[in-house]
Amino acid sequence: MSRILILDYGSQYTQLIARRVREARVYSEIHPPTRSIEWIRRWLPTGIILSGGPNSVYDEGVPTADPALLDVAPVLGICYGMQVIAQLEGGGVTRAGRREYGRAELEVLSESGLFSGFNAEVSSRLRLPVNDLAHEAELAVVQLRKALDAFARLDTQKAVEVLKQDDQIDQEFDGLMRKLITYMMEDPRTISSSIDLVFVAKAIERVGDHAKNLAEVIIYIVKGTDVRHNTVAAVESMVK
Repeated sequence: MSRILILDYGSQYTQLIARRVREARVYSEIHPPTRSIEWIRRWLPTGIILSGGPNSVYDEGVPTADPALLDVAPVLGICYGMQVIAQLEGGGVTRAGRREYGRAELEVLSESGLFSGFNAEVSSRLRLPVNDLAHEAELAVVQLRKALDAFARLDTQKAVEVLKQDDQIDQEFDGLMRKLITYMMEDPRTISSSIDLVFVAKAIERVGDHAKNLAEVIIYIVKGTDVRHNTVAAVESMVK
């Protein structure tokens, strides 16, 4: 099983990082950077994330890491965490001409390693999660078709499948909302477009709700049981 250890250096986004990892169906835990290297090895991480933080690696008394950490598992450093890795590897961390916060534009010079698959000499631009919206729409279309087919055949088993898929659509909707909120927080320029996507996503989620209502009606017609306020597991046992 994959296990991601997140060492929190004081970032306001640490919980968001953990949530993103868990949304990818990967187990993660947040711990302070004071954990010993022995403790980290016993935890058996398959990957380690060093969060950002308000400090500079050149400040006195700031949290750092044991160099042996880099040999335990692949390590991703974010903001301050990236500074820690650079310092541990003997690199230098210098001040830029201005501070940066939020998203920044990146120009890929070479299609290799981490940037394999990107087009060289093309700047990356902020992209809202339109693909997530398309995926939610595809799920809703499939769910609605199943609901109509179940209604035509009065098939309670297919009706239960519709109820199960509604939970999946709700999860997609919740995940999309969290992403859009993050985009709006990090870059106010995305607020208008993000709000448009919120309305579209909610409309798609309502399609799923209507398909779910139709499935509940099918079960009521066939079984004479009102299942509107029951869990999917309970409904599944009723229609067997």
